[in-house]
Amino acid sequence: MEKKVHRYRMELRHTTDTDGNEVQDERLDLEFTNHDDLFEIMERIKSRELFDDDTSAELVVGMKMLGEVMLRHRDSPLFVEFRDAFNSFMKKVKAA
Repeated sequence: MEKKVHRYRMELRHTTDTDGNEVQDERLDLEFTNHDDLFEIMERIKSRELFDDDTSAELVVGMKMLGEVMLRHRDSPLFVEFRDAFNSFMKKVKAA
């Protein structure tokens, strides 16, 4: 049986460099999956008013994308030391 997931597409464009100069043609189109509804989570985080809406969205997208990679590669030694701290952080965010 196929695992049920939410599918997302994200466009990332580099608009200006650190000096404020416009950057042309640096773009990433990314398709990914997640077991959670990211928009539902973003609304919950936004409603808690911990951060402004953009920061809340950054937090959720970054956290959930990293978490999904960690789940898919749970046996990777790269995440061994980080896993417990990440899980604690997730619980703290959910409780906030």
